[in-house]
Amino acid sequence: MEEKREDEECAVYVYPLTKNLTSEHLREIFGHFGKLKDVELNKSTKEHSEDRYGVVYFEKYGDAKFSILHLDQGEIDGTKVKVTLTKPNY
Repeated sequence: MEEKREDEECAVYVYPLTKNLTSEHLREIFGHFGKLKDVELNKSTKEHSEDRYGVVYFEKYGDAKFSILHLDQGEIDGTKVKVTLTKPNY
């Protein structure tokens, strides 16, 4: 797989998310790491699952990597989260 250029657009996935979090919360948190194009909240496609994840779209791949470096395994709204370039398996 080819490495993205630092100035290419890129999305990061953040999960799991509590029900309290909104897209505006994610925009505020991730906006510290670079310019954002969009933020989405998604629910698990598994039946009876309450799992939620967010997709944060950065204008630059370098900013997305920077957010992962600082937020992966961190805590958002009292929950330890993963921040990755790959979609969660739920």
